[in-house]
Amino acid sequence: MGTTKKSEMAERVWTWLSDEGWAIQKQSDPKAHFNYLVEVLSGVSLNVIQPMEGGSDKVVVASNYDIDQSDMSYLRGLDPAGRDRFLWDLKILLTQVGIQFNMVGATGEPDGEDPARIVVLAPAWFDGLTKNVFMHTVDIVKNGLLLVGWTFARAKGAPLSGESDPMVR
Repeated sequence: MGTTKKSEMAERVWTWLSDEGWAIQKQSDPKAHFNYLVEVLSGVSLNVIQPMEGGSDKVVVASNYDIDQSDMSYLRGLDPAGRDRFLWDLKILLTQVGIQFNMVGATGEPDGEDPARIVVLAPAWFDGLTKNVFMHTVDIVKNGLLLVGWTFARAKGAPLSGESDPMVR
């Protein structure tokens, strides 16, 4: 993809994000043609990135679910078999609904046994990128964050609604 096409795509994505009324900030990222930090809900941000390598023909929407102290206490309070079962169930659930994810440890390295955060992401390729496809991709990531948060909340016995909702924080 030529430089003109890349800058056109960056402008198009910026416009789509702006049209939604979301706060957008350009991020310095040497590994990306563009990286926008977007606040889609109060306290919920995601990055919209066009990587330089391994996919310069796509945009990736990504966000982190940071495992807070309450979630970490829950995980560490489980016996090893219970923790494995919870994390396996979460991985299977995310995969069943078509959400890509990475479990990352406190050091920033992949860690599926003691994650400190879960990166939820979804790509969209330029050859079919319309505003509808792009916004659906954003929704996939937002729903992935909800899914992770609600899975933790349910496991900890939180009530169905109210302050325990991770998207209400």
